[in-house]
Amino acid sequence: MRRYQVLIVSLDPNVDNSDLIRAADQIARAAGSRRVVFMCRWGIPQAVAQMVPPGHAPVETAELMSRLERQVAGLFSAPAQTELRKEPEHSGGLNSLLELAAAEDADLVIGPAHTPDHPSDIGQSLVQRANCSVLLVPPGGGRTFRRIVAGVDFSEHSADALETAAAIARGVNASLCCVHVYCVPAGYHAAGHTYEQFARLTEYHARRELEQMLLRIDLHGVDVRTTLVLDDRPAAAIVRTAATEEADLVVVGTRGRTRLAALLLGSTTEKILRKTTRPVLAVRRKGERLTLLKAIMEV
Repeated sequence: MRRYQVLIVSLDPNVDNSDLIRAADQIARAAGSRRVVFMCRWGIPQAVAQMVPPGHAPVETAELMSRLERQVAGLFSAPAQTELRKEPEHSGGLNSLLELAAAEDADLVIGPAHTPDHPSDIGQSLVQRANCSVLLVPPGGGRTFRRIVAGVDFSEHSADALETAAAIARGVNASLCCVHVYCVPAGYHAAGHTYEQFARLTEYHARRELEQMLLRIDLHGVDVRTTLVLDDRPAAAIVRTAATEEADLVVVGTRGRTRLAALLLGSTTEKILRKTTRPVLAVRRKGERLTLLKAIMEV
């Protein structure tokens, strides 16, 4: 997989970054990444920052950077060029991360997921604003990727996500569960069928479309299986499937089948990010982020 050649990893010197570093190591190995930039986010409280003279760094800066260097060296061993940078003092956090990703022409940004016990000011905002794919890693999410779940809805972007999931699975020798969530459309009564009859008919067509989609994806060397779930809440169904499968990674596209779905990420992806406690890779083709105005105009 040549897609993720340049990675940006957001680190916080005030917390344990081992899960982020381990996840980055696995992706870099699977993708054959050539460059990985670890950015140390410098979280100086605003009240303190206003009193610090320009150009003056806190006393503990060198020690914190040295600690991060040792941690990266101990956990990241993929054959890629690495660099550890400190975020500019008094900078805007997420904005600095996005600026670095743009300057480095990054293919993937890796950051901490927001959870109730471990709040993050990056999380979903990063997925919404980044111009490339984003991997969000919750605490405990750095374990080895052995089981991957990919959600598909037959859109072009969903196929892109599935292809990425397959490449990662191949690179780390993981199994891949491809899940499609379908529902019985409104108005099925007009076709003269019961709910159960139309559910079977919908499943039949969904299975055929899924089989056709898989034929277009390179699955060579990947242990893959498919799951179809009848549910009118696709995000909840994918999160539930990921839990049942004990998935180590969930892969989804950032946009659904319609242009309207791009306005707020794609409602399914947005809900998955909020509901799951597992690492989520939101796949976006680099440079394809829609602005709100453009999305509205293209609906």
